[in-house]
Amino acid sequence: MNLHVELKAIADSHDEGEKRQYFPYEMTWVCPRCGAEQYRSFQSDYLSYPTFGKPYKLETYCDDCDKNAKHRVTIELIPRLTLELVAPEPPTTHAPVDGPDREDP
Repeated sequence: MNLHVELKAIADSHDEGEKRQYFPYEMTWVCPRCGAEQYRSFQSDYLSYPTFGKPYKLETYCDDCDKNAKHRVTIELIPRLTLELVAPEPPTTHAPVDGPDREDP
């Protein structure tokens, strides 16, 4: 059975910490053992010591499998930190208030 994972952005930004990194994402995945859908929010659950731009192995467990022998699943993520350039507004042109081209009434 294949592992089905969906990841989507749920906010525009996140705060950067030191040890624990929270992200504005949530993840749902389907357990390859029992088929139950699982959920994880990275706004409340964190990644420990991730390196931006490098693969991160997240080990998580299916909460619906046998409570004494939860099925462990490894999902690889790449945490990224991005910046977006905002186009500057065009300059406004104003006529000079005082200057050599000013005509006196």
